[in-house]
Amino acid sequence: DVERSRGLGDVYKRQRLYGTAEVAKEIEGVEVLTVSESRELLEGAGDDEGIIVANYYSVETVGREFMSWQKAVAAFDSSLVALIRAAALKPNRLTVIGNPAEYGRVLELLNEGKGRLAQKFRMEQACNALHASSEFDASVAQYLEIQGGDVPDMGALSGYPKSIRFAWKRGVSLASGENDHQKAALYGTFSDHFEQLSGPVVDYGVIVDISAATYLIGEFEKTAVALVQKGSILGVACGGTLTENWDKLGEENVGWLRSGVCIVNATVGIEFAEVLAGLRGCTVIAPRFSDESLDVLKKNESLRLFVCKEGIGYEALQENRSAIGGALVQDKNRVSVNPMEWSIRSFVQPHVDQWDDMMFAVKISRHLRSSSCVAIQGERIVAQASACPVQMLAVSDVLRQLEAMGVKGAVLAVDETIEDGDVFAATKEQGVSIVVHAGSLDPSMHPELSEAANEVGIVLVATGRSHCKL
Repeated sequence: DVERSRGLGDVYKRQRLYGTAEVAKEIEGVEVLTVSESRELLEGAGDDEGIIVANYYSVETVGREFMSWQKAVAAFDSSLVALIRAAALKPNRLTVIGNPAEYGRVLELLNEGKGRLAQKFRMEQACNALHASSEFDASVAQYLEIQGGDVPDMGALSGYPKSIRFAWKRGVSLASGENDHQKAALYGTFSDHFEQLSGPVVDYGVIVDISAATYLIGEFEKTAVALVQKGSILGVACGGTLTENWDKLGEENVGWLRSGVCIVNATVGIEFAEVLAGLRGCTVIAPRFSDESLDVLKKNESLRLFVCKEGIGYEALQENRSAIGGALVQDKNRVSVNPMEWSIRSFVQPHVDQWDDMMFAVKISRHLRSSSCVAIQGERIVAQASACPVQMLAVSDVLRQLEAMGVKGAVLAVDETIEDGDVFAATKEQGVSIVVHAGSLDPSMHPELSEAANEVGIVLVATGRSHCKL
């Protein structure tokens, strides 16, 4: 940043440069002014054009350095923010630059414009500065809400302040929403996480699928392939190479992929690229593509290819949805699947080679809308039912699917309490070997479930945690 600031000085070497003492130490020819003196200079500058480059420490960073809110408030860069706000209100002659990422672009525009910046650019930067100053004020207010009372606000400290702001910038305007007559736009930092390499522009449905697929693939350490369409899981398989996992998905899942997302957690090579090359209108997401795979896949102009650029940030640890008069906000269900927390509630014990399927089942179950049931075999989905009004309907649906396919030995996972122990007889009849049940299944509260599982000789496992998803 210092080097770019020196570049700014070179562009304005025939003009007067002002800055704080810290800036003057780094850039030759800068006249030292305090922030208050800079404000006075700004007010008396008449119609002279100029640039103000200013940054301030975040409220959170400064607030952590002080034991009392009184000292913290005095240390906040309030006067500097006031200067930024005042300058931003004069976009006809002043340009406010606050984002270091913009410094290089500003130098290029100054050189192109022979020391002047276009009105459109000044207005753009003024809006950015006003949004930033507004965020500063909101952060100070939130800090005082947490720390300014007799005792700290524990709700705010846990991530739920008294007031909340959603201040995302529009990333892209979309052609439509879920339906053609609905307008829509994408806000936030979506493009920071993905880079589109080829294919048509994204639409509303694709963004929904990409988001769901990204959270889903994050469950797996082993090489995995997942298919998501219209926000729902079509199929997931792991444990082999990408091509082997694709084959495990089966035509019954792959054949339904029309406009959905195929996401993987390993590099796409030429072998898997040749498998994907026949898809039409789909989106493929991977951490990397080999050069040879890109040569193959880019020939299919209907395929969207995305690279995951970086991990999901802290802001994704919460999720929100609209509610009448406001929004519902909650922590995302990102607690790791830990079999050490599980308990066996039956006499029959699972075999060592069944634990992989049990863990796989719970990972999938957390991403299905409740009430849900999923059947797993060989670390792949063989049957599933979700968004059912009651748990028994989901279980019954999955059992019908298993009967139709003739699948035996599957692991079943449910996300809500089974209310009728008679279901274990039906699951045993369809060859199900294990039922993984969400929650603790306290024997004193649900003795009939353990008794029913023991009566038919089926393994009943309690995960100790619920994973309902509405």
